[in-house]
Amino acid sequence: MNILAIDTTSQALSAAITSSGELVAGFDLFTKDTHSERLMPLIDSILGAAKMNIADIDCYACTVGPGSFTGLRIGISAIKGLAYANGKMVAAISSLDALSTNIHDTRYDICPLIDARKGELFCAFYKIGADGELIKRSDGMNPTPDRLIAMIKRKTVFVGNGAILYKDTLSEKLAEKAVFVRDELNYIKGLNIARLAEAKIKAGDLTKPELLAPIYIRRSDAELNFNNR
Repeated sequence: MNILAIDTTSQALSAAITSSGELVAGFDLFTKDTHSERLMPLIDSILGAAKMNIADIDCYACTVGPGSFTGLRIGISAIKGLAYANGKMVAAISSLDALSTNIHDTRYDICPLIDARKGELFCAFYKIGADGELIKRSDGMNPTPDRLIAMIKRKTVFVGNGAILYKDTLSEKLAEKAVFVRDELNYIKGLNIARLAEAKIKAGDLTKPELLAPIYIRRSDAELNFNNR
């Protein structure tokens, strides 16, 4: 089973190809260019590095949010087009799930934080079970930093671009309860998306490309502006 997985939910852009669960090729880009400029060339590059053609891909996977509205639309549109054109199914992956899988070994709670702008965050709570599996302890939320801080009752590992943005605030208010990770772990990896996709394939939890849709948690600026007219 060959899986092509991408993430476009933040300024970082990541793509990976796995085959039978093993990484074949993976690229991470940190760029100020828009993902619409970089995504398709990156997919071409990763196929070349893997010595594969697009017809060799059996399943596509992408993060569907929460995250940057523009980034989500670019990634989802690309994957929908490729999967539909090639008659393949898609694994829709939560960006909060994908970010949490960067943390492999901790007894503390895990809280992925994605910058939602406007002084807000996208987040959820996880823990690692006795068998090393990631267990989701809450649904996705959209709190302010202060509301998030009020929820924290024990030591918690924060990961994501929101953890970078609000590190000083979290450290000041939570002291030893706030644990942070190395910078490179604060961004979603295409390889982790592919591994989450493998689990969805085994569970038969795949999506037709035409039904792939973003998860926003909150309304987009366009919807807010439209409804407030």
